[in-house]
Amino acid sequence: MKTVQRITWIHYLFIGLIINSLFFQSCGKIRKEYNQVAEFVYVNQTNYTIKFDNGALTIIIKPKENILFKVADGANEVVNESSFKNTPKPFDTYGNYKLVYFDSLKCLDISQEMEHNPTDLKNYVAERISERTYKFTYTFTEADYNRAVTCP
Repeated sequence: MKTVQRITWIHYLFIGLIINSLFFQSCGKIRKEYNQVAEFVYVNQTNYTIKFDNGALTIIIKPKENILFKVADGANEVVNESSFKNTPKPFDTYGNYKLVYFDSLKCLDISQEMEHNPTDLKNYVAERISERTYKFTYTFTEADYNRAVTCP
């Protein structure tokens, strides 16, 4: 009986040593985390004050002025322009928050598929600032105002 117990305990001892060694091997590895920074610049080339509210943030850009937002996000080891395609943008639309107001007279529904839209990164001019930072510039033009309709 003692021999059977001893063999059983030896099996448990080996299993414990294996689990223990696997645990400490994984703890010895250093996990490196990376980040990236997106600078979103919005240029208002119109003669109207632009206002947008996404439910968490209200953006107001006076005529002929710019505004800057910085967004830090997790990243891979290598950062390039396409690394930012899923980075949240200040003009992303959520629920009922989808209208850009021009002097509260005209509204542009940016949730619709359209050629020039601040919700799609392809409509921004991208510029590499540093290894992990890119600046994305979106310009509101008179063409945006002309596409807008009377606000509801």
